[in-house]
Amino acid sequence: MKDRISFEVEILPQHITFSLEEDFTPIMRFRGKVLSSWAWSLNNSKFDPEELMDKIDSFVNKPVNVNHTPDAVVGYISKAWKEDTDKGFEVWIEGVVWLYIFEEFSDLDLKKLGEDGKLYLSLEAYFKEVECPVCHKVFPANSGNMCSHIKNNGKVIYRNFIFSGVALILPPKKPAIPDASVTVLERKDLSWIYRITPHFLSTLSDEELKTLHNEVHRAYEQLR
Repeated sequence: MKDRISFEVEILPQHITFSLEEDFTPIMRFRGKVLSSWAWSLNNSKFDPEELMDKIDSFVNKPVNVNHTPDAVVGYISKAWKEDTDKGFEVWIEGVVWLYIFEEFSDLDLKKLGEDGKLYLSLEAYFKEVECPVCHKVFPANSGNMCSHIKNNGKVIYRNFIFSGVALILPPKKPAIPDASVTVLERKDLSWIYRITPHFLSTLSDEELKTLHNEVHRAYEQLR
C-alpha cells in the first residue's frame, strides 16, 4: 500500500471537489537499528556477519507487526542499509506504520513512545542452520545432537537464514537487542480534509475559503 497521494482541490462556496489518485492513509515514518554484526542478543544468538551483509536488501518491503503477532501487521519496511563502526557494522531500517490499522491493536501513542525512546524493534527471521562460536561446527537448526559448547552455554550463530520482517515492541515488553530503539521521523494525517462538508463551507467568508484552500494545498505539499 502506498502512503502518498496526488490530488487537486477546488473549494468554492457550498462545494468542494477532490481529484485523488489513491486514498490517503494516515502514517508514521520511523527509523531504527535492528542489530549489530558483532553483538550477541539476550537470546545468546547473532547472525553470521558475511551472510547478514549480503541479505540486508532483503529487509525491504517486509512486514512490520506488533509484538511478534503475525496477524497484527501494521506497516512495512521501506529502506535498509548498513553503517560501519570500529567493531563491525550495524543494520538500520526505515519503515511506515499505517496508524488506523495500528489503532486496532493498541491505544498507545506511537509518536510519543518514539520520542521518549520507549519503542523498540525486534527482528524476525527463519534459519536452517546454527554454528558454534567455539568449535565452529555447523548443525541443522532442529538437531538434537549439537556440540557440548552449545549445550553448555547456548550460544549460536545463525546460518542460512531468511528475514521475514520486524516487530514493534511496545512497553512493558523488551526486545532481545536492548539498543534497537525507534526514532519517529514524522507523522502525516490528512483525515481532517475529509471532514470538510458543504455545510461547513457555506459558513465561510470568501477570505476564509481562500485560507482553507491554501491550507489544503500546504498539507499536500508536506506529503511529497
